[in-house]
This record gives sequence, C-alpha cells and structure tokens, in this order.
Amino acid sequence: MLTRLVPLVSILTGSLTMLGPHPHRSADCPRITTISTTPGCYDPKRGLTLLASSETSSLQGQSLEWTIYLLADASVITITKSTPVLVLKGTQRLVVPDSFLRHGAKLSVLITTPACQAQHRSASLVYSFVSQRMDGSACRTWQKQTF
Repeated sequence: MLTRLVPLVSILTGSLTMLGPHPHRSADCPRITTISTTPGCYDPKRGLTLLASSETSSLQGQSLEWTIYLLADASVITITKSTPVLVLKGTQRLVVPDSFLRHGAKLSVLITTPACQAQHRSASLVYSFVSQRMDGSACRTWQKQTF
C-alpha cells in the first residue's frame, strides 16, 4: 500500500512546494491557480474541455503540459504506475477526447509550464473532477471534486 501512495504523494508534495514564492518567477512562468471544465452536459462527440487560469498573469499563448490521470472509481485517491495517463501539450484550453474518458469516473489533472524548467517547472495543484449524472437525467457532467 505504501508503494502505491508514493507517486501521488510525490506529485502533491512537488506541486505544493512549487507553489511557494518564486522571486525569479517571470511572466513567462505563470502559476496556474484554477483548472475548470465548461458548464453544462458532457457531450462525448466534443470531448471534455478543461480551462486553466492564473490570478497573477495571462496564459494567452502560453505553452502548457497537461498530465491527466484517469481513475475508474471516484473514491480512489491513489495514482499508481498502472493508472491510465494522458500527457498533452497545449495552451490554457484543452479538449480531452472521449476515447480516453469513457472508461473512467474521475480525472486528476496537473499542469506544468515547460518553459519554466530553469525555475523548477512551475506547477499547479492537482485538480480532480468526477463524472456525475443527475437522478433521472441523461445529462452527465464533470464536476470539480472537493476534499
């Protein structure tokens, strides 16, 4: 069990330490402060749109690396070596294809800024989203999971 927790603890610890003050952080190395989904029902034909934002700087045109873990159960918090992962390069808006999402109930998302490698790679917190269906409705949504 301990070996299964190490990857997630490493991600969380690394992410949290990178959130501290960076005296040399420039506009080229923004800190991602929020990851959200577009509102409304999820449409498998369109995929899931994720949006990154920063309170301190513009992400317009910024190159970002999105690491997305797919978990089969919404109650799972452990990421292991066998957890499906999708790593994509993009900007502040990214579409996750349904071909990746269809077999999972939860996403854990981490964004890094590759241009900031010299500054310990600016990273965001790990955000989690769970797939939910309203009672009696065909509408499926991806909601941010709060702990």
